[in-house]
Amino acid sequence: MKPDLNSILVFGVGKIFRKYSLCLFVSCIGRRLVASHERATRLGQLAGSLAHELNQPLAAIFNGARAALRFLKADKMETEVLEDILRNIVEDEKRAASVVRNAQNMLKRRDQEKKPVAIDRIVDEVVAIFRSEASARRIEIETRHENKSPRVVGNDNQIRQVLLNLIMDAADAVSSRNVEDRKIVLTTRMDENWVEVSVRDFGQGIDSERIGKIFVIDDDESMRRSLMYLLHSMGYCVETFSSAESFLKRQDFDGNGCILLDVRMPGMSGTQLQDLLRKEEYHMPIVFITSYGELRMGIQAMKKGALDFLTKPFDDEELLRAIQHALEKDRRARVAYLKSREIKALLNKLSRREFEVFRYVAAGMPNKNIAYALQIAEPTVKIHRRRIMKKLNASTFAHLVRIAENAGIDTDDLAH
Repeated sequence: MKPDLNSILVFGVGKIFRKYSLCLFVSCIGRRLVASHERATRLGQLAGSLAHELNQPLAAIFNGARAALRFLKADKMETEVLEDILRNIVEDEKRAASVVRNAQNMLKRRDQEKKPVAIDRIVDEVVAIFRSEASARRIEIETRHENKSPRVVGNDNQIRQVLLNLIMDAADAVSSRNVEDRKIVLTTRMDENWVEVSVRDFGQGIDSERIGKIFVIDDDESMRRSLMYLLHSMGYCVETFSSAESFLKRQDFDGNGCILLDVRMPGMSGTQLQDLLRKEEYHMPIVFITSYGELRMGIQAMKKGALDFLTKPFDDEELLRAIQHALEKDRRARVAYLKSREIKALLNKLSRREFEVFRYVAAGMPNKNIAYALQIAEPTVKIHRRRIMKKLNASTFAHLVRIAENAGIDTDDLAH
């Protein structure tokens, strides 16, 4: 008995549509439910992209099914054509299933076992889901795989979630740019011992002065890790060290920051590190954290310049206030320090005689008196004065006085 191709086709297509119409319905409902939450924007964008990516294969399935029905009704169906239509329906079904499966994986919260995963494949999957959103926002998104299928052992769901967050952050960063500058580039690269995945955008970025970096120095690993997560949630950049010695070996940091320092550690203690840093021309503010809470130790640390002395466990608000205070003090101190360093660099351009003349000029003494005090001719004082103005980039007498004040030069004894 010849099978009823019409019935088979309608049954198969109906089954597919029942399966994925439910997914679309859930996606729409989910999008509305999370609209009031901070994460709603991202999930909402994801739902829109998923709906678009899912509609594509579903529309292709629907069109193929309608074409097959028309051929069957017209009794013009050829076996080769039917096979091609059904083959395309199967491929589109797999494509739709892949979209749903990837979405489900990214929304899963439970941990899964680690296994070898192809990074470039995961990158392509996440980009495919987000591409319609990128197109709607007129953002160019490009992937570059410098190696063929680099594989690592990891949790593929967590990797997808991280990549999605990075891509959506990058999209937010470039959305305010001109259309020609809206570009995101994802690159995968593998070496012998590591795999690198980078997400680069061309947004305006954030002023480095607005980003506070916190250096956490504590010998307890769990304390370092918990502080790192807590401070990250507050929006700060964090770098952790297990000892004072490892902190001293770090690369120089030329930005706004502060130090969260444990008191008692193996090797160099927190107070010993404080004493060492005080010898430097400039150092970041220190907030001590300790499990002991010794009053005398705290008083001594504060006398030496520590901003605060927190006893573990401390609450979030207490830590946040201490850090904000430290960063604000560091910001003001750094401005003053850089200004002082700039002035010292200018003063180093003066010869010994020019510096002597500068002190008298800043004290408000006329040229005749300066010449008498230094036992030189008045025209010579005038020559030195012109050179001083030029070397210090000063246009007025008031500017010279401000330079002397900012450099901490005492001229009171010269004015009398």
